[in-house]
Formats: sequence, C-alpha cells, structure tokens
Amino acid sequence: MNTALIVLGQVFIILILMAVGAAAYKTKMISEKAADDMAAFALKIVTPCVIIQAFQIDFDPHKLFNMLIAAILSILTHIVGIVLAKLFFREDTDGNKVRRFAAIYSNCGFMGIPLIQGAVGNEGVLYACVYLVVFQALMWSHGVMTIKGGFKSIKPYKIFVNAGTIGIAVGLPLFFFSVKLPDVLSQAVGHIANLNTPLAMIVSGVYVAKSDIKKAFTRPKNYLSVSLRQIIVPLIMMAVILAFPINPTVALSILLIAACPVASSVTLFAALYGSARDLECAGRTLTLSNILSLATIPLIALIYAKLLEILG
Repeated sequence: MNTALIVLGQVFIILILMAVGAAAYKTKMISEKAADDMAAFALKIVTPCVIIQAFQIDFDPHKLFNMLIAAILSILTHIVGIVLAKLFFREDTDGNKVRRFAAIYSNCGFMGIPLIQGAVGNEGVLYACVYLVVFQALMWSHGVMTIKGGFKSIKPYKIFVNAGTIGIAVGLPLFFFSVKLPDVLSQAVGHIANLNTPLAMIVSGVYVAKSDIKKAFTRPKNYLSVSLRQIIVPLIMMAVILAFPINPTVALSILLIAACPVASSVTLFAALYGSARDLECAGRTLTLSNILSLATIPLIALIYAKLLEILG
C-alpha cells in the first residue's frame, strides 16, 4: 500500500508541474516554439546526463545482472505491446497507425524517469535507463515503420546513435571500471540531470494545454489504444514479474515505466511520417493518455501492492 501512496504522491507532483506548464502557455509566458526547443534540449542534453549520473556508482555484479533482467523485461514489454496493437488495430486507416504506435511506446523519458526517481530512487533510474535504450532502438526502427507503413524512412544510425545510447556509451564504461567524474564535472552533470523532471513536465503541460481536450474524449478507438498502453500491457507484465523471483527495485521500475502514458514523440512521428489526420489523432490520443494516466498509474501501483500482500 505504501508503494501505491508514494506513486500517487509522485503523480500529483507531476500534475502540479504540468499545470504550471499549461498556465505558462495559456498566459503566453511560454510559446509553442519555446516548448519545442525545451523538449529538444531535454531529449538531447538532459537525458544523456540523467543516464550518466545514474551510472555514477561502484561496479556491482548484482546490479549488472539486474540490468540484464531489466533489458529482457523491457524487450518483452514492447513485444507484448506490438502484438496487442497489431491484433486490435489491423487496418491502416482512420488513424490506426498512430494508435498502434501509441499502444506500444510509453513516455519513459519525460514521465517515466521522473516518476521512478521519486518513487524508487536512483537505482530505479538505472533500470529505467536500460528501458530507455530499448525504447529508442525500437522506436526509430519499428516505430517509424508503424507510422510510415514501410522501411524506407528508417535511418539505421538513429537506432544506434540517440540520446539513450550516447548516455549508455559514456556511463556504462564508468560503471564497469567504477570511475567517478571529477567533482566539478560531476556537479555540472548533476545540475543538468536535475532539470529533467521540471523541464519535461512543464513541456508536457504546454502540449496538453494547446490540445483540444474536449475532442480528445470523443473517439472510442483512442480509449482502446490508451487502455492497451496504460492498463493491459502493464497488467500482463505484472503477471510475468510476479511469476519470477525478480529484484523488487527492477520489478517496480519496469512496471511503472510500462504503465506510463503514450510517448510524447507520437506527435513528432505523426508529423514527420504520417498524414494530417494522423497528426490530429496523435494530439488527441496524447492528451487523453496524459489525463487518464493520473488515475491509471496509481491504479497499477495499487493492484501490484495488493497482489504482493496476497502472495506474501
């Protein structure tokens, strides 16, 4: 029960930060262009710093083993999402390509890492970073193919060169050899990494504020996509996690990140590779997902906590 309350508290903190972003946009303190620039900065600069900071710990074989388990669970989470999305959205019409993407890819960077950092701690961020690398590799390959409907727009270098892999490339050797950054550099990286939660949530608040919230609630298919992303996939992963003796920090980290709302990049991918209708569908699905996540994330945490009590 304590876990669910902690998660609920973190969700409310996120809600407050998003409300600040929404208010700043509505009062014209932050423009849409400024929000886009902030999002790019968060993705390209802040995310690698978060990952590097997470790896600033002494090498521990147990943590390395847990990272491998986190990688397996991360891959499995995406496979479950891919299978279910294809099953429920067979046709490529009426925004279904976007809904497939939305059902598979979670907001693991912008919302996942801040949520896990608050609810689980820095060790949880380490496993969230593993999920982020899997997410980035699949999103820039399978994700592009999902929206575009083919392989032509896939850029292979983006599968291997992105914010997640850059952070891992720097942080992993430091972890293996237990190398600590010089104090001045470490503090600088830490300060940038600490921007992740407020910056990401304020930007998310701007995106929600500029969406047509009323229209977001009018398409039943959007509810199905969001339900797959935030309820069905997490429940399936919960069953898998409870079936095996998995480290509790790894289990909760992967479960929470699997329960996060739709990836904010759904709008970017719809704009780059989809149609105007796809972009409209992406904006509505993203808005619906963010709003409903305020209830679904604590719900998943509560169910998990209850099952842990029952199973002993």
